[in-house]
Amino acid sequence: MRGTVVRVPSTLYARVIPRVPVPDGGSNWNPAFWFLADHCSDQFLHQWVAHHHRDLHRLLEFGMYVSAFRQPQLLARLHQAGVLPEGMRHEAVTKLHWSALNLDCSWLDGPVSTLLTDDELGQLLTDVQRELFPSIEEHIDSSGEGYTSDVEPYQRFSEAKAAVDALTSHLRHESSALSRLTEASAHIEWRISEAEATFAATPVNGPSLAPKAALVEHSKDRDIFDDIAEGR
Repeated sequence: MRGTVVRVPSTLYARVIPRVPVPDGGSNWNPAFWFLADHCSDQFLHQWVAHHHRDLHRLLEFGMYVSAFRQPQLLARLHQAGVLPEGMRHEAVTKLHWSALNLDCSWLDGPVSTLLTDDELGQLLTDVQRELFPSIEEHIDSSGEGYTSDVEPYQRFSEAKAAVDALTSHLRHESSALSRLTEASAHIEWRISEAEATFAATPVNGPSLAPKAALVEHSKDRDIFDDIAEGR
């Protein structure tokens, strides 16, 4: 339904909102994430939060590789609309702070960063320089581990590169930090080059292991909100 524009008049919000539950962390493909984060007015989100307030904690179910989760993006949208409870914002910021200290901070260049106040962002960048920078090469090395042999080297270190690029963007006016990040970037390029020297892609000749998309039969009695409510 991504190509369809659905306009819901405010008089029908009370009927639609119960059919758009709080999405959990089980699937980033849940259409509720897309619908709520990208296609809802502030007024709709205000009423949606009021109705589903007991289940909002599900949006805090995210961990490392923050950019791979949809929950932080939806939290940022709710914050932008002025409807995110402050306690939830603070808890989300605590998790984001921890992720940044582990070189998971590519989200700094996206809307998720708006969850932080200026003071919180400043403290995060200070802590990153103090706690992450001394061992940043070790974090880079760890980020490239755990992949199967058919994953190309540049992909293995893509998250580390995105994190270093994001930090460089925020710290580009601090010479000592920029110098350290330049060293980190050079280390990433060296690790990629080193891995490419021994890399041999493993061809996959068998059937794809990716799950086939379920075919959903849409009857005349169904609409987009039936799919959202069922997580399709």
